[in-house]
Amino acid sequence: MSRWRSIREVRSSRGTVLVAAIVALVVLQLLVVAVSVAGARDQDLTVRRLEASRAYYAAEAVANMAMREVARNADEDGDGGIGTVFASVPSAAPAIGPAGASAVATTAVSNGVTTIYANSAAGVATRTVSARARRIAPVSATQAGVFAEMWSMTTAPTSLSSIPWGSAASWATVMPNVNLPSLGAVSRWPGGPSTRYGVRFKGNLTIPSAGTWSFRVTSDDGSDLWINGVRVVNNDGQHSSQAQTGSAVLAAGAVAFECRLFQNGGGSNLWLEWQGPGVASYTLVPASAFTCTPTTTIPPVAAATTISINGASGSPQAGVDGYSSASGSYGGGNVFTAGVPMSTNATAAGSWTVAGSSRVTVDGLVGPGASASSVIQVTAPAVMTGTNAALATRIGVMVQGFPLTLPGSSGAWSSNSDLTIAANTRYASLSAGGNATITVNGNVALIVDGDLSLTGSSQIELAANSSLDLYVGGNLTLNGSAKINALGANPKLVRIHMTNSASRDVTLGGSSKVHATVRSAFGRLVLGSGAGSDAELFGTFHGNAIVISQNARLHADLSVFPSPSGSGSGGSGPGAAVISAWTQTP
Repeated sequence: MSRWRSIREVRSSRGTVLVAAIVALVVLQLLVVAVSVAGARDQDLTVRRLEASRAYYAAEAVANMAMREVARNADEDGDGGIGTVFASVPSAAPAIGPAGASAVATTAVSNGVTTIYANSAAGVATRTVSARARRIAPVSATQAGVFAEMWSMTTAPTSLSSIPWGSAASWATVMPNVNLPSLGAVSRWPGGPSTRYGVRFKGNLTIPSAGTWSFRVTSDDGSDLWINGVRVVNNDGQHSSQAQTGSAVLAAGAVAFECRLFQNGGGSNLWLEWQGPGVASYTLVPASAFTCTPTTTIPPVAAATTISINGASGSPQAGVDGYSSASGSYGGGNVFTAGVPMSTNATAAGSWTVAGSSRVTVDGLVGPGASASSVIQVTAPAVMTGTNAALATRIGVMVQGFPLTLPGSSGAWSSNSDLTIAANTRYASLSAGGNATITVNGNVALIVDGDLSLTGSSQIELAANSSLDLYVGGNLTLNGSAKINALGANPKLVRIHMTNSASRDVTLGGSSKVHATVRSAFGRLVLGSGAGSDAELFGTFHGNAIVISQNARLHADLSVFPSPSGSGSGGSGPGAAVISAWTQTP
């Protein structure tokens, strides 16, 4: 029995081993299959990752190439379109990017905004990149107006030769024309002297018609006028206000001109008139006749003394940015958050403060020799981005003169009714409310000796082919939803001159909006008056001080004072594309 039991045990052991072997073989086979499946899966994942990478880089490549074409306004790949890349190439052929991927860029244009669609495929992987951009047109560094430089003297000048014209100026600015009103022994610009100074105007003067042109220069003290390097009028010497004339035979078109003044003491004034073909009698040379190319960067926003920006929490945030009216209205791709010059002549610590919920996207410029980090102080959560530095030359803001021939005053005007102004008009004061619309029809001057206020939904608007020079001797105040030039929205067509040599304010409260170039030599810009105000100024401001609060914003028009270097404000060059959106799928 023991033997057969042993045989059975052996057979049983052999069966167990066989079963175990079979099981092991099955498991091994399963492992081999699993490894094979895993290897295939890993290989497939690797291929898909490679395809996804190829699709990604191909889409990025064609999107960037298309954006380059939009920025340069040129068909660089030769496919016959700007912003399209190899649109005529069959999808099976790689357009641009890594081998094994095909990609095509197409565009659509609406309201000046170009939308680029870049689609790519590699195997089963696809990728789409879409971007929106507005192409900013180039702006010539040549601008409207006259480049003015001012020198402060330690000794009393007795002639034009007493001024060191070849040295660096103490102040620089751009003026509409040569028209400095008669003032007593007071400063013409904040920080400037009341006596002992020199002023030089330079630029180009456009002669409307060929022929003999006579020029009259009235000044106190001495002055002269040069045309194409030849002195045409000599009114030099120390004297009270007097006029001298001279003539020149000139061709139609631009001529180089230079007009100089020195001031010893007492009262002062300077204005330039002309007479010639089509101009029967001596008339103040209009601003439209002047252009200049400043050798000093004139910021679109400049304060002689202090700047305070303190925004309340909310949206939109208070602050400053830029745009170019030469490329259209503010918004979309036409918004600059870099290269926007803004300055103060101040050198004292804390003269420029940014606090609260403010966002200021400018290049801050401070008085010559000062430390920008000391003058400009930013308190969180406020944000100020840009490059800060010291000015080479202080920015001067001179009081602008009235037209030489003034209409008689029509007294005070205060109404909620509409009004049309079609010729030079003068009021003692002006107040509009309700839904009143003051329509300017033609190229006119509106002179308000005292205060001008707009409330409610009242507005000053321009008819087609019109422009306005608004001279205000008192304060200019807007509240409610009042507007100036909001329909046309071209700030170059409305020029606001605060004419008093004492402090007078431009105050924008409520949801008011102004599109204009504003000068207030001794006054302030108060932007955001009243709780919750989201008032906006589109254009420029040159004045004594700036206060921005609540949710108010200042949008600097960089095409009014383009930088001579072409940086930031769109100086000479091919233009630029501002990207306003960039999305990728998946």
